[in-house]
Amino acid sequence: MKRIRFLALIAAIAFFLMLPFAMRGYRGDDFQFHFSSWTGLRQAWLAGDFMPGWDGLANYTLGDPRFCFYPPLSLWLGALLSTILPIGLAPAAFVCLALVLSALSMYAASESLEEKRDRSLAAILYMVSPYLLVTAITRFAVAELLVLAWLPLIVLYFVRATTNRDRLSTLLLGFLLALTWLTNLPASLVLAYVLFFVTVIASIHQRSAKALIHFLAAESIAILISAFYLVPAFFEKRWITTSALLHHNFRDYFIFGSISSLHRRLFELGFWLITTVEIAVVVACVVSRGRKADSRHRLLYELAAVAFLFELPVTAVLWLYLPELRFVQFPFRFLSIIGAVLPLIVLGGRVNRKLVITACGLTALLALLPLASYLRIAPVASMGLPDHAAIIQQGYPGTEEYTPTGAVTLNSPVALAPVSVANDSPGARCKLASLSNGPRLKLISVDTDSLCRVRFATYFYPYWQAEDETGNVLQTSRDDAGLLVVAVPKGRHTVQIRFHVYSAVRMNSMAVSLFAFLTLLLGLWKYSRSDAPKSHTGDTLPLARAAI
Repeated sequence: MKRIRFLALIAAIAFFLMLPFAMRGYRGDDFQFHFSSWTGLRQAWLAGDFMPGWDGLANYTLGDPRFCFYPPLSLWLGALLSTILPIGLAPAAFVCLALVLSALSMYAASESLEEKRDRSLAAILYMVSPYLLVTAITRFAVAELLVLAWLPLIVLYFVRATTNRDRLSTLLLGFLLALTWLTNLPASLVLAYVLFFVTVIASIHQRSAKALIHFLAAESIAILISAFYLVPAFFEKRWITTSALLHHNFRDYFIFGSISSLHRRLFELGFWLITTVEIAVVVACVVSRGRKADSRHRLLYELAAVAFLFELPVTAVLWLYLPELRFVQFPFRFLSIIGAVLPLIVLGGRVNRKLVITACGLTALLALLPLASYLRIAPVASMGLPDHAAIIQQGYPGTEEYTPTGAVTLNSPVALAPVSVANDSPGARCKLASLSNGPRLKLISVDTDSLCRVRFATYFYPYWQAEDETGNVLQTSRDDAGLLVVAVPKGRHTVQIRFHVYSAVRMNSMAVSLFAFLTLLLGLWKYSRSDAPKSHTGDTLPLARAAI
């Protein structure tokens, strides 16, 4: 009965937090991208293409390969909700689901770290944590939000893998990190660096490299499981404009940086306030516990401290030279770690009860910041739900970082014939007829008295393949605008152009991921059937059995 009441409570809180969306419409810097991507993926699924790679609705039907590069899990979940629910409810349902999962995740993570009576409070405290609500309501960064939904479990198994150094915690940590790599790359980089530095500190304290070995093993498991996405994206990133991801200057978003560099924007100043209060609470808890803190709680303190350091201007050199760290883009993303460990620190026992009440009250007050920000800006900058029918017909704006190299990102529709003769085919008399013009499969008939270069109203990408009626492969290239051009020889031909995403690199990577995932499942299954001493794993074993 208690569990039913708890589930009803967190569901009610999630519904209440979504009321502003219902009243004033959706908004957020990332809303247009995510909703449009869900629509494009949904259309591909309805057409029977479950691994499309190419989004034919992007750039107003000229397309882009975002489905090859954007981590798939949040896209799949959003497209699934858009398919089974009315399209207008899908964004709210996604956020509600993530909020409920975040509460359940913290409830599970607090089982061995908190007193039983505080587990529900810890779950609610995390569910309404300021950074989580900013991500959900103000930014609508739903991929990062999905990572926040299981972040407390990552903290739990990291602490166990580092202190107990047992294989089961390492395997489960690797699985959760794999889910993170397949959901949001900036969040994965945040976790990789914070967990690595904390593990190094723990190894120094323990005078042993075992903790570091366990973390590296977990991260290796994560990379192998997600190889089917990471490896092709790494090798193919030269085909898109990845430098567009770095158009933000990370120095402008440091906590306690100069006011002028922050342009006095309330958004960044809000992160100043959130960070200041949360770090002050962590410091107060450290002082309150004194030397009573055990190794697990010291790890939580170190997680908060390292995450805080990455938000300070003094770490600018790390942002410049650590591999791929600049792709995190915004230092305030490290707030996610502080928000996840804060309930575990505050409610970890042996902390003055007045301090606990004060921390909970401050968190509740900070939770009003994203709601107030939304209500203040929504009437002016509200992004109402786009016309779904118009998207299907005209497409939607492109995203610069996923636009193929040599093409231009479109912010408005262009009038182009589906198929035409390219300008560099002088003297060729071509008769063209479009037989089929799908987003990833096109069929045309060509009657030409000499070599004819046929241009399609879609962007060129190396995965586009063209064949004639006999199966001969035709040469593909791009024109000055980045559009796909196919060289058709003399004669009458029926030409098929299709987006073939299954390259050798991609297929080999899928095999590696499948092998790694099956090996992980086998390891979890064997461990669940073994008589592993519970003194080494705490109550990890029941959670592992539930995962299997």
